[in-house]
Amino acid sequence: MTTITEYTGPMRFAAPGERRVARKLIDAILRRGYVISTHNGEYWSTKQTGDRDSILAELCATEQDTVAFRKPGADTRAGSFFLFWFNDKSGEELIADYTDNDETNAIYREVMGRDDDDWS
Repeated sequence: MTTITEYTGPMRFAAPGERRVARKLIDAILRRGYVISTHNGEYWSTKQTGDRDSILAELCATEQDTVAFRKPGADTRAGSFFLFWFNDKSGEELIADYTDNDETNAIYREVMGRDDDDWS
C-alpha cells in the first residue's frame, strides 16, 4: 500500500491535504466494490481497475482528474468525481464537483467527514 512518503509520481507535487483526500476517496470507492477509471484531462490514464496503487500513481499528472467508478462488468458508471489540484493545501477543495446521486453523496460525506446535518 502506498504511503505519502512513497510517492515518486505526480502526487509528490500535491499538498499533503490533497494527497490525504485523494487516498480517502479512492479507498472509499474501492471498499464499496467498484472499479475506477481516471481521466487526466487529456486521456484515460487508468481503465476499470481496482489496483489502488496504479490509480494513485496516475492522479495529479495534470491540474485536474476525473475519477469515474462502476461495478465490475457494468455498462454504465455509478458516478464520478472531478478533482482540481493545487487549489487548496488542506484538500478541502480538491473535490470540485461530483455526480449527484445517493452513492456518490455518501462517498463524498465519508471522505470529507461530513454528515447530513452539515448540508443544511
